[in-house]
Amino acid sequence: MTGESPLPQPPSTAMTSTTESSIQTHSSHQASPVSNSYLKRSLPDESALDAENRRKTPKVSRACDLCKAKKVRCSGTLPCDICERKNLSCVYNARYARGKPRTPPAAADDNGSNPPRLLEAAHTSASRYESNGFSPALPERSVSHLSPEQEVVEKDASQSPSYKTLFIYRIWKRLADRVTEDAHESGHSVQSQVVMTAGDRPFDGPRPDRSSLPAPDRTFHAELLEYYFDFCVVTYRIFHRPTVEDWLETAFAEYDRHRNGWVESIGPVKSAVIFAMFAIASLRKQKIASLSPREEGKPSPRSDYFFNAAAWMTDSEMGFPTLESVQARLLQVLYLLQSLRMNEARYLFGMVVQMQSALGYHRKEREYRRLAFGLPEDYINTEVMKRTFWVAYTMDRYLAVVYGRPRHFPDEELSAVRPDAANDEEMTAAGNTGQDNQEDSHIESLRAHAEMAHFVGLITKDVYAAKTVATSDRCKHARRYSTAMHAWQDNLPPHLGSVRPSFLIPSFKRQSIALKLAFGHALVYANRPFLLSKPAYADHGDIQRCVDDCLAGARQVLDLFELMTKDQTLIHAYWWTSYVVFSALCVVYVWEISLRTHPDRGVTCVKLKGQRDLFDLAETGFTRLSSAPGAATPIQRYKIILEELRMEARQPRDAAQPAGSNLFSGWQTNDWVELDASVFDSFSDIVR
Repeated sequence: MTGESPLPQPPSTAMTSTTESSIQTHSSHQASPVSNSYLKRSLPDESALDAENRRKTPKVSRACDLCKAKKVRCSGTLPCDICERKNLSCVYNARYARGKPRTPPAAADDNGSNPPRLLEAAHTSASRYESNGFSPALPERSVSHLSPEQEVVEKDASQSPSYKTLFIYRIWKRLADRVTEDAHESGHSVQSQVVMTAGDRPFDGPRPDRSSLPAPDRTFHAELLEYYFDFCVVTYRIFHRPTVEDWLETAFAEYDRHRNGWVESIGPVKSAVIFAMFAIASLRKQKIASLSPREEGKPSPRSDYFFNAAAWMTDSEMGFPTLESVQARLLQVLYLLQSLRMNEARYLFGMVVQMQSALGYHRKEREYRRLAFGLPEDYINTEVMKRTFWVAYTMDRYLAVVYGRPRHFPDEELSAVRPDAANDEEMTAAGNTGQDNQEDSHIESLRAHAEMAHFVGLITKDVYAAKTVATSDRCKHARRYSTAMHAWQDNLPPHLGSVRPSFLIPSFKRQSIALKLAFGHALVYANRPFLLSKPAYADHGDIQRCVDDCLAGARQVLDLFELMTKDQTLIHAYWWTSYVVFSALCVVYVWEISLRTHPDRGVTCVKLKGQRDLFDLAETGFTRLSSAPGAATPIQRYKIILEELRMEARQPRDAAQPAGSNLFSGWQTNDWVELDASVFDSFSDIVR
């Protein structure tokens, strides 16, 4: 594998565009505007009577959400004629702007009775959750951040609250309460924080300056740097270790000879790199040594001090950005993510992206650019630039998924090539001295993770496209990328793929588990939109394969999480673990809930030991996620959503459920994205 090959693209299978045909367009033919006398003269008696009856048909003042979206005539009943004929869920949750909305009359069944099925479902749901301490009272304002299909309007919902409406409202109400509780527990208000840090835990102590920086300590600081490289780096390998160690040695020597501090010895940016490493190493040590599970969200004063010092150094940087400028801030982003300060991390990462774009790291390096500036050829510098870009690219794809927000690096505008699979000790300014070396490379994990991130970005673009796309087309994209990801897994080097992690040295073990987690999550992410599909016969095979891959990916994530909880060095190794486990638990609970509506779907699942076994594994994972170190704001919010899903999933499958009470009735593909993003919603219109 050479450094001059771009990321491999997924198999270029043709994507056949099909038009979604699950809902047919119904057009209503209205009578021409003619007089009664003309009708009486031109129509037979029966036809005239029919026309008169049509004129006497009561006008429908409100259409159901489906008919309104399709712009077809609706009977205005619950369920309406079209939804009942096509066995679709009929709801009236869309915004109604013509005064007080009328409650849709119930449609008569075959026996002439009119059971209010939706209201019965709502009342049953409300009474159950009142007994659990949750009030089904509807919000005083519409929840504008939900998709139009899910929008909760006070008047609409008060007249005919749906099962799904109540479920979403409970989640948002509890999340909003959680935000208020977090602000109360931390003793600060978001209104007293600057925009970039609003909602994050404040740092301990003031930001240091040059006069308060600690003197270089050869024993203490060298040990921290060694710990960073040996235990804190997994796939994000953006540095050439010998180069950074030379910086540290220079700082020690300058202090011994001239009593110069960090900034005077190696400059503010290189000092910021080293102090950010100190912060990450101190935080990891504190997490592993912590005896209280509740303390992970409270970084030690020492780690915060190192981070604040690094931030002060980068803030004081002058001139154009350099490679070290990007690296220092990228490390700061990692520290913020690991210390659960998610908002500032996102803003700072945006600055990293702008710096990389300004430096042209997203483009393939051109030889004439180096020659024009009279720069010598430097293999180490070139490879480190590649590493830095692809680590930022990988982080960008996962941050977009975790936050439910757009990506920064568009694939179509990138021409950068991957770094060579050269270990640090094999690199010199002249080139790679270990090309014939048969030893495994630590950079293989960086390259492999970037490839998986590439797939995640494609899935986001095609499977979760915001524009209207037929379910069959989304399914074809999901199958295409799932097949490509299975091929990716098969082609991994043995120490990252086929060899069991327990047989590997610690650094390779962490890399292997990271890639296995990434693979399991990607399968879940690509295929979860189809868990609730009602496939047409022609697409049934592909839909079922999507379901199988989704549940298999969830099982892999939960199995790995169980392994990680038994090793404190692993549970703290990845900043995105809680999100990946949350995604896996969500699909298991959603699938369990769906089996109550379609119990025959469970028997068609293949490649699994059994749904009951998977649900039990999810229960264990939920317990461990809830009690694992790191019970801080994001994890608490994940827990809120999972508790609501789990409560539904634990209901007996044969429990009497009111007709029309399907929790996921009308669930859309991008509702999954809304579910992810709800954890990091700013709640700016709630918190004051």
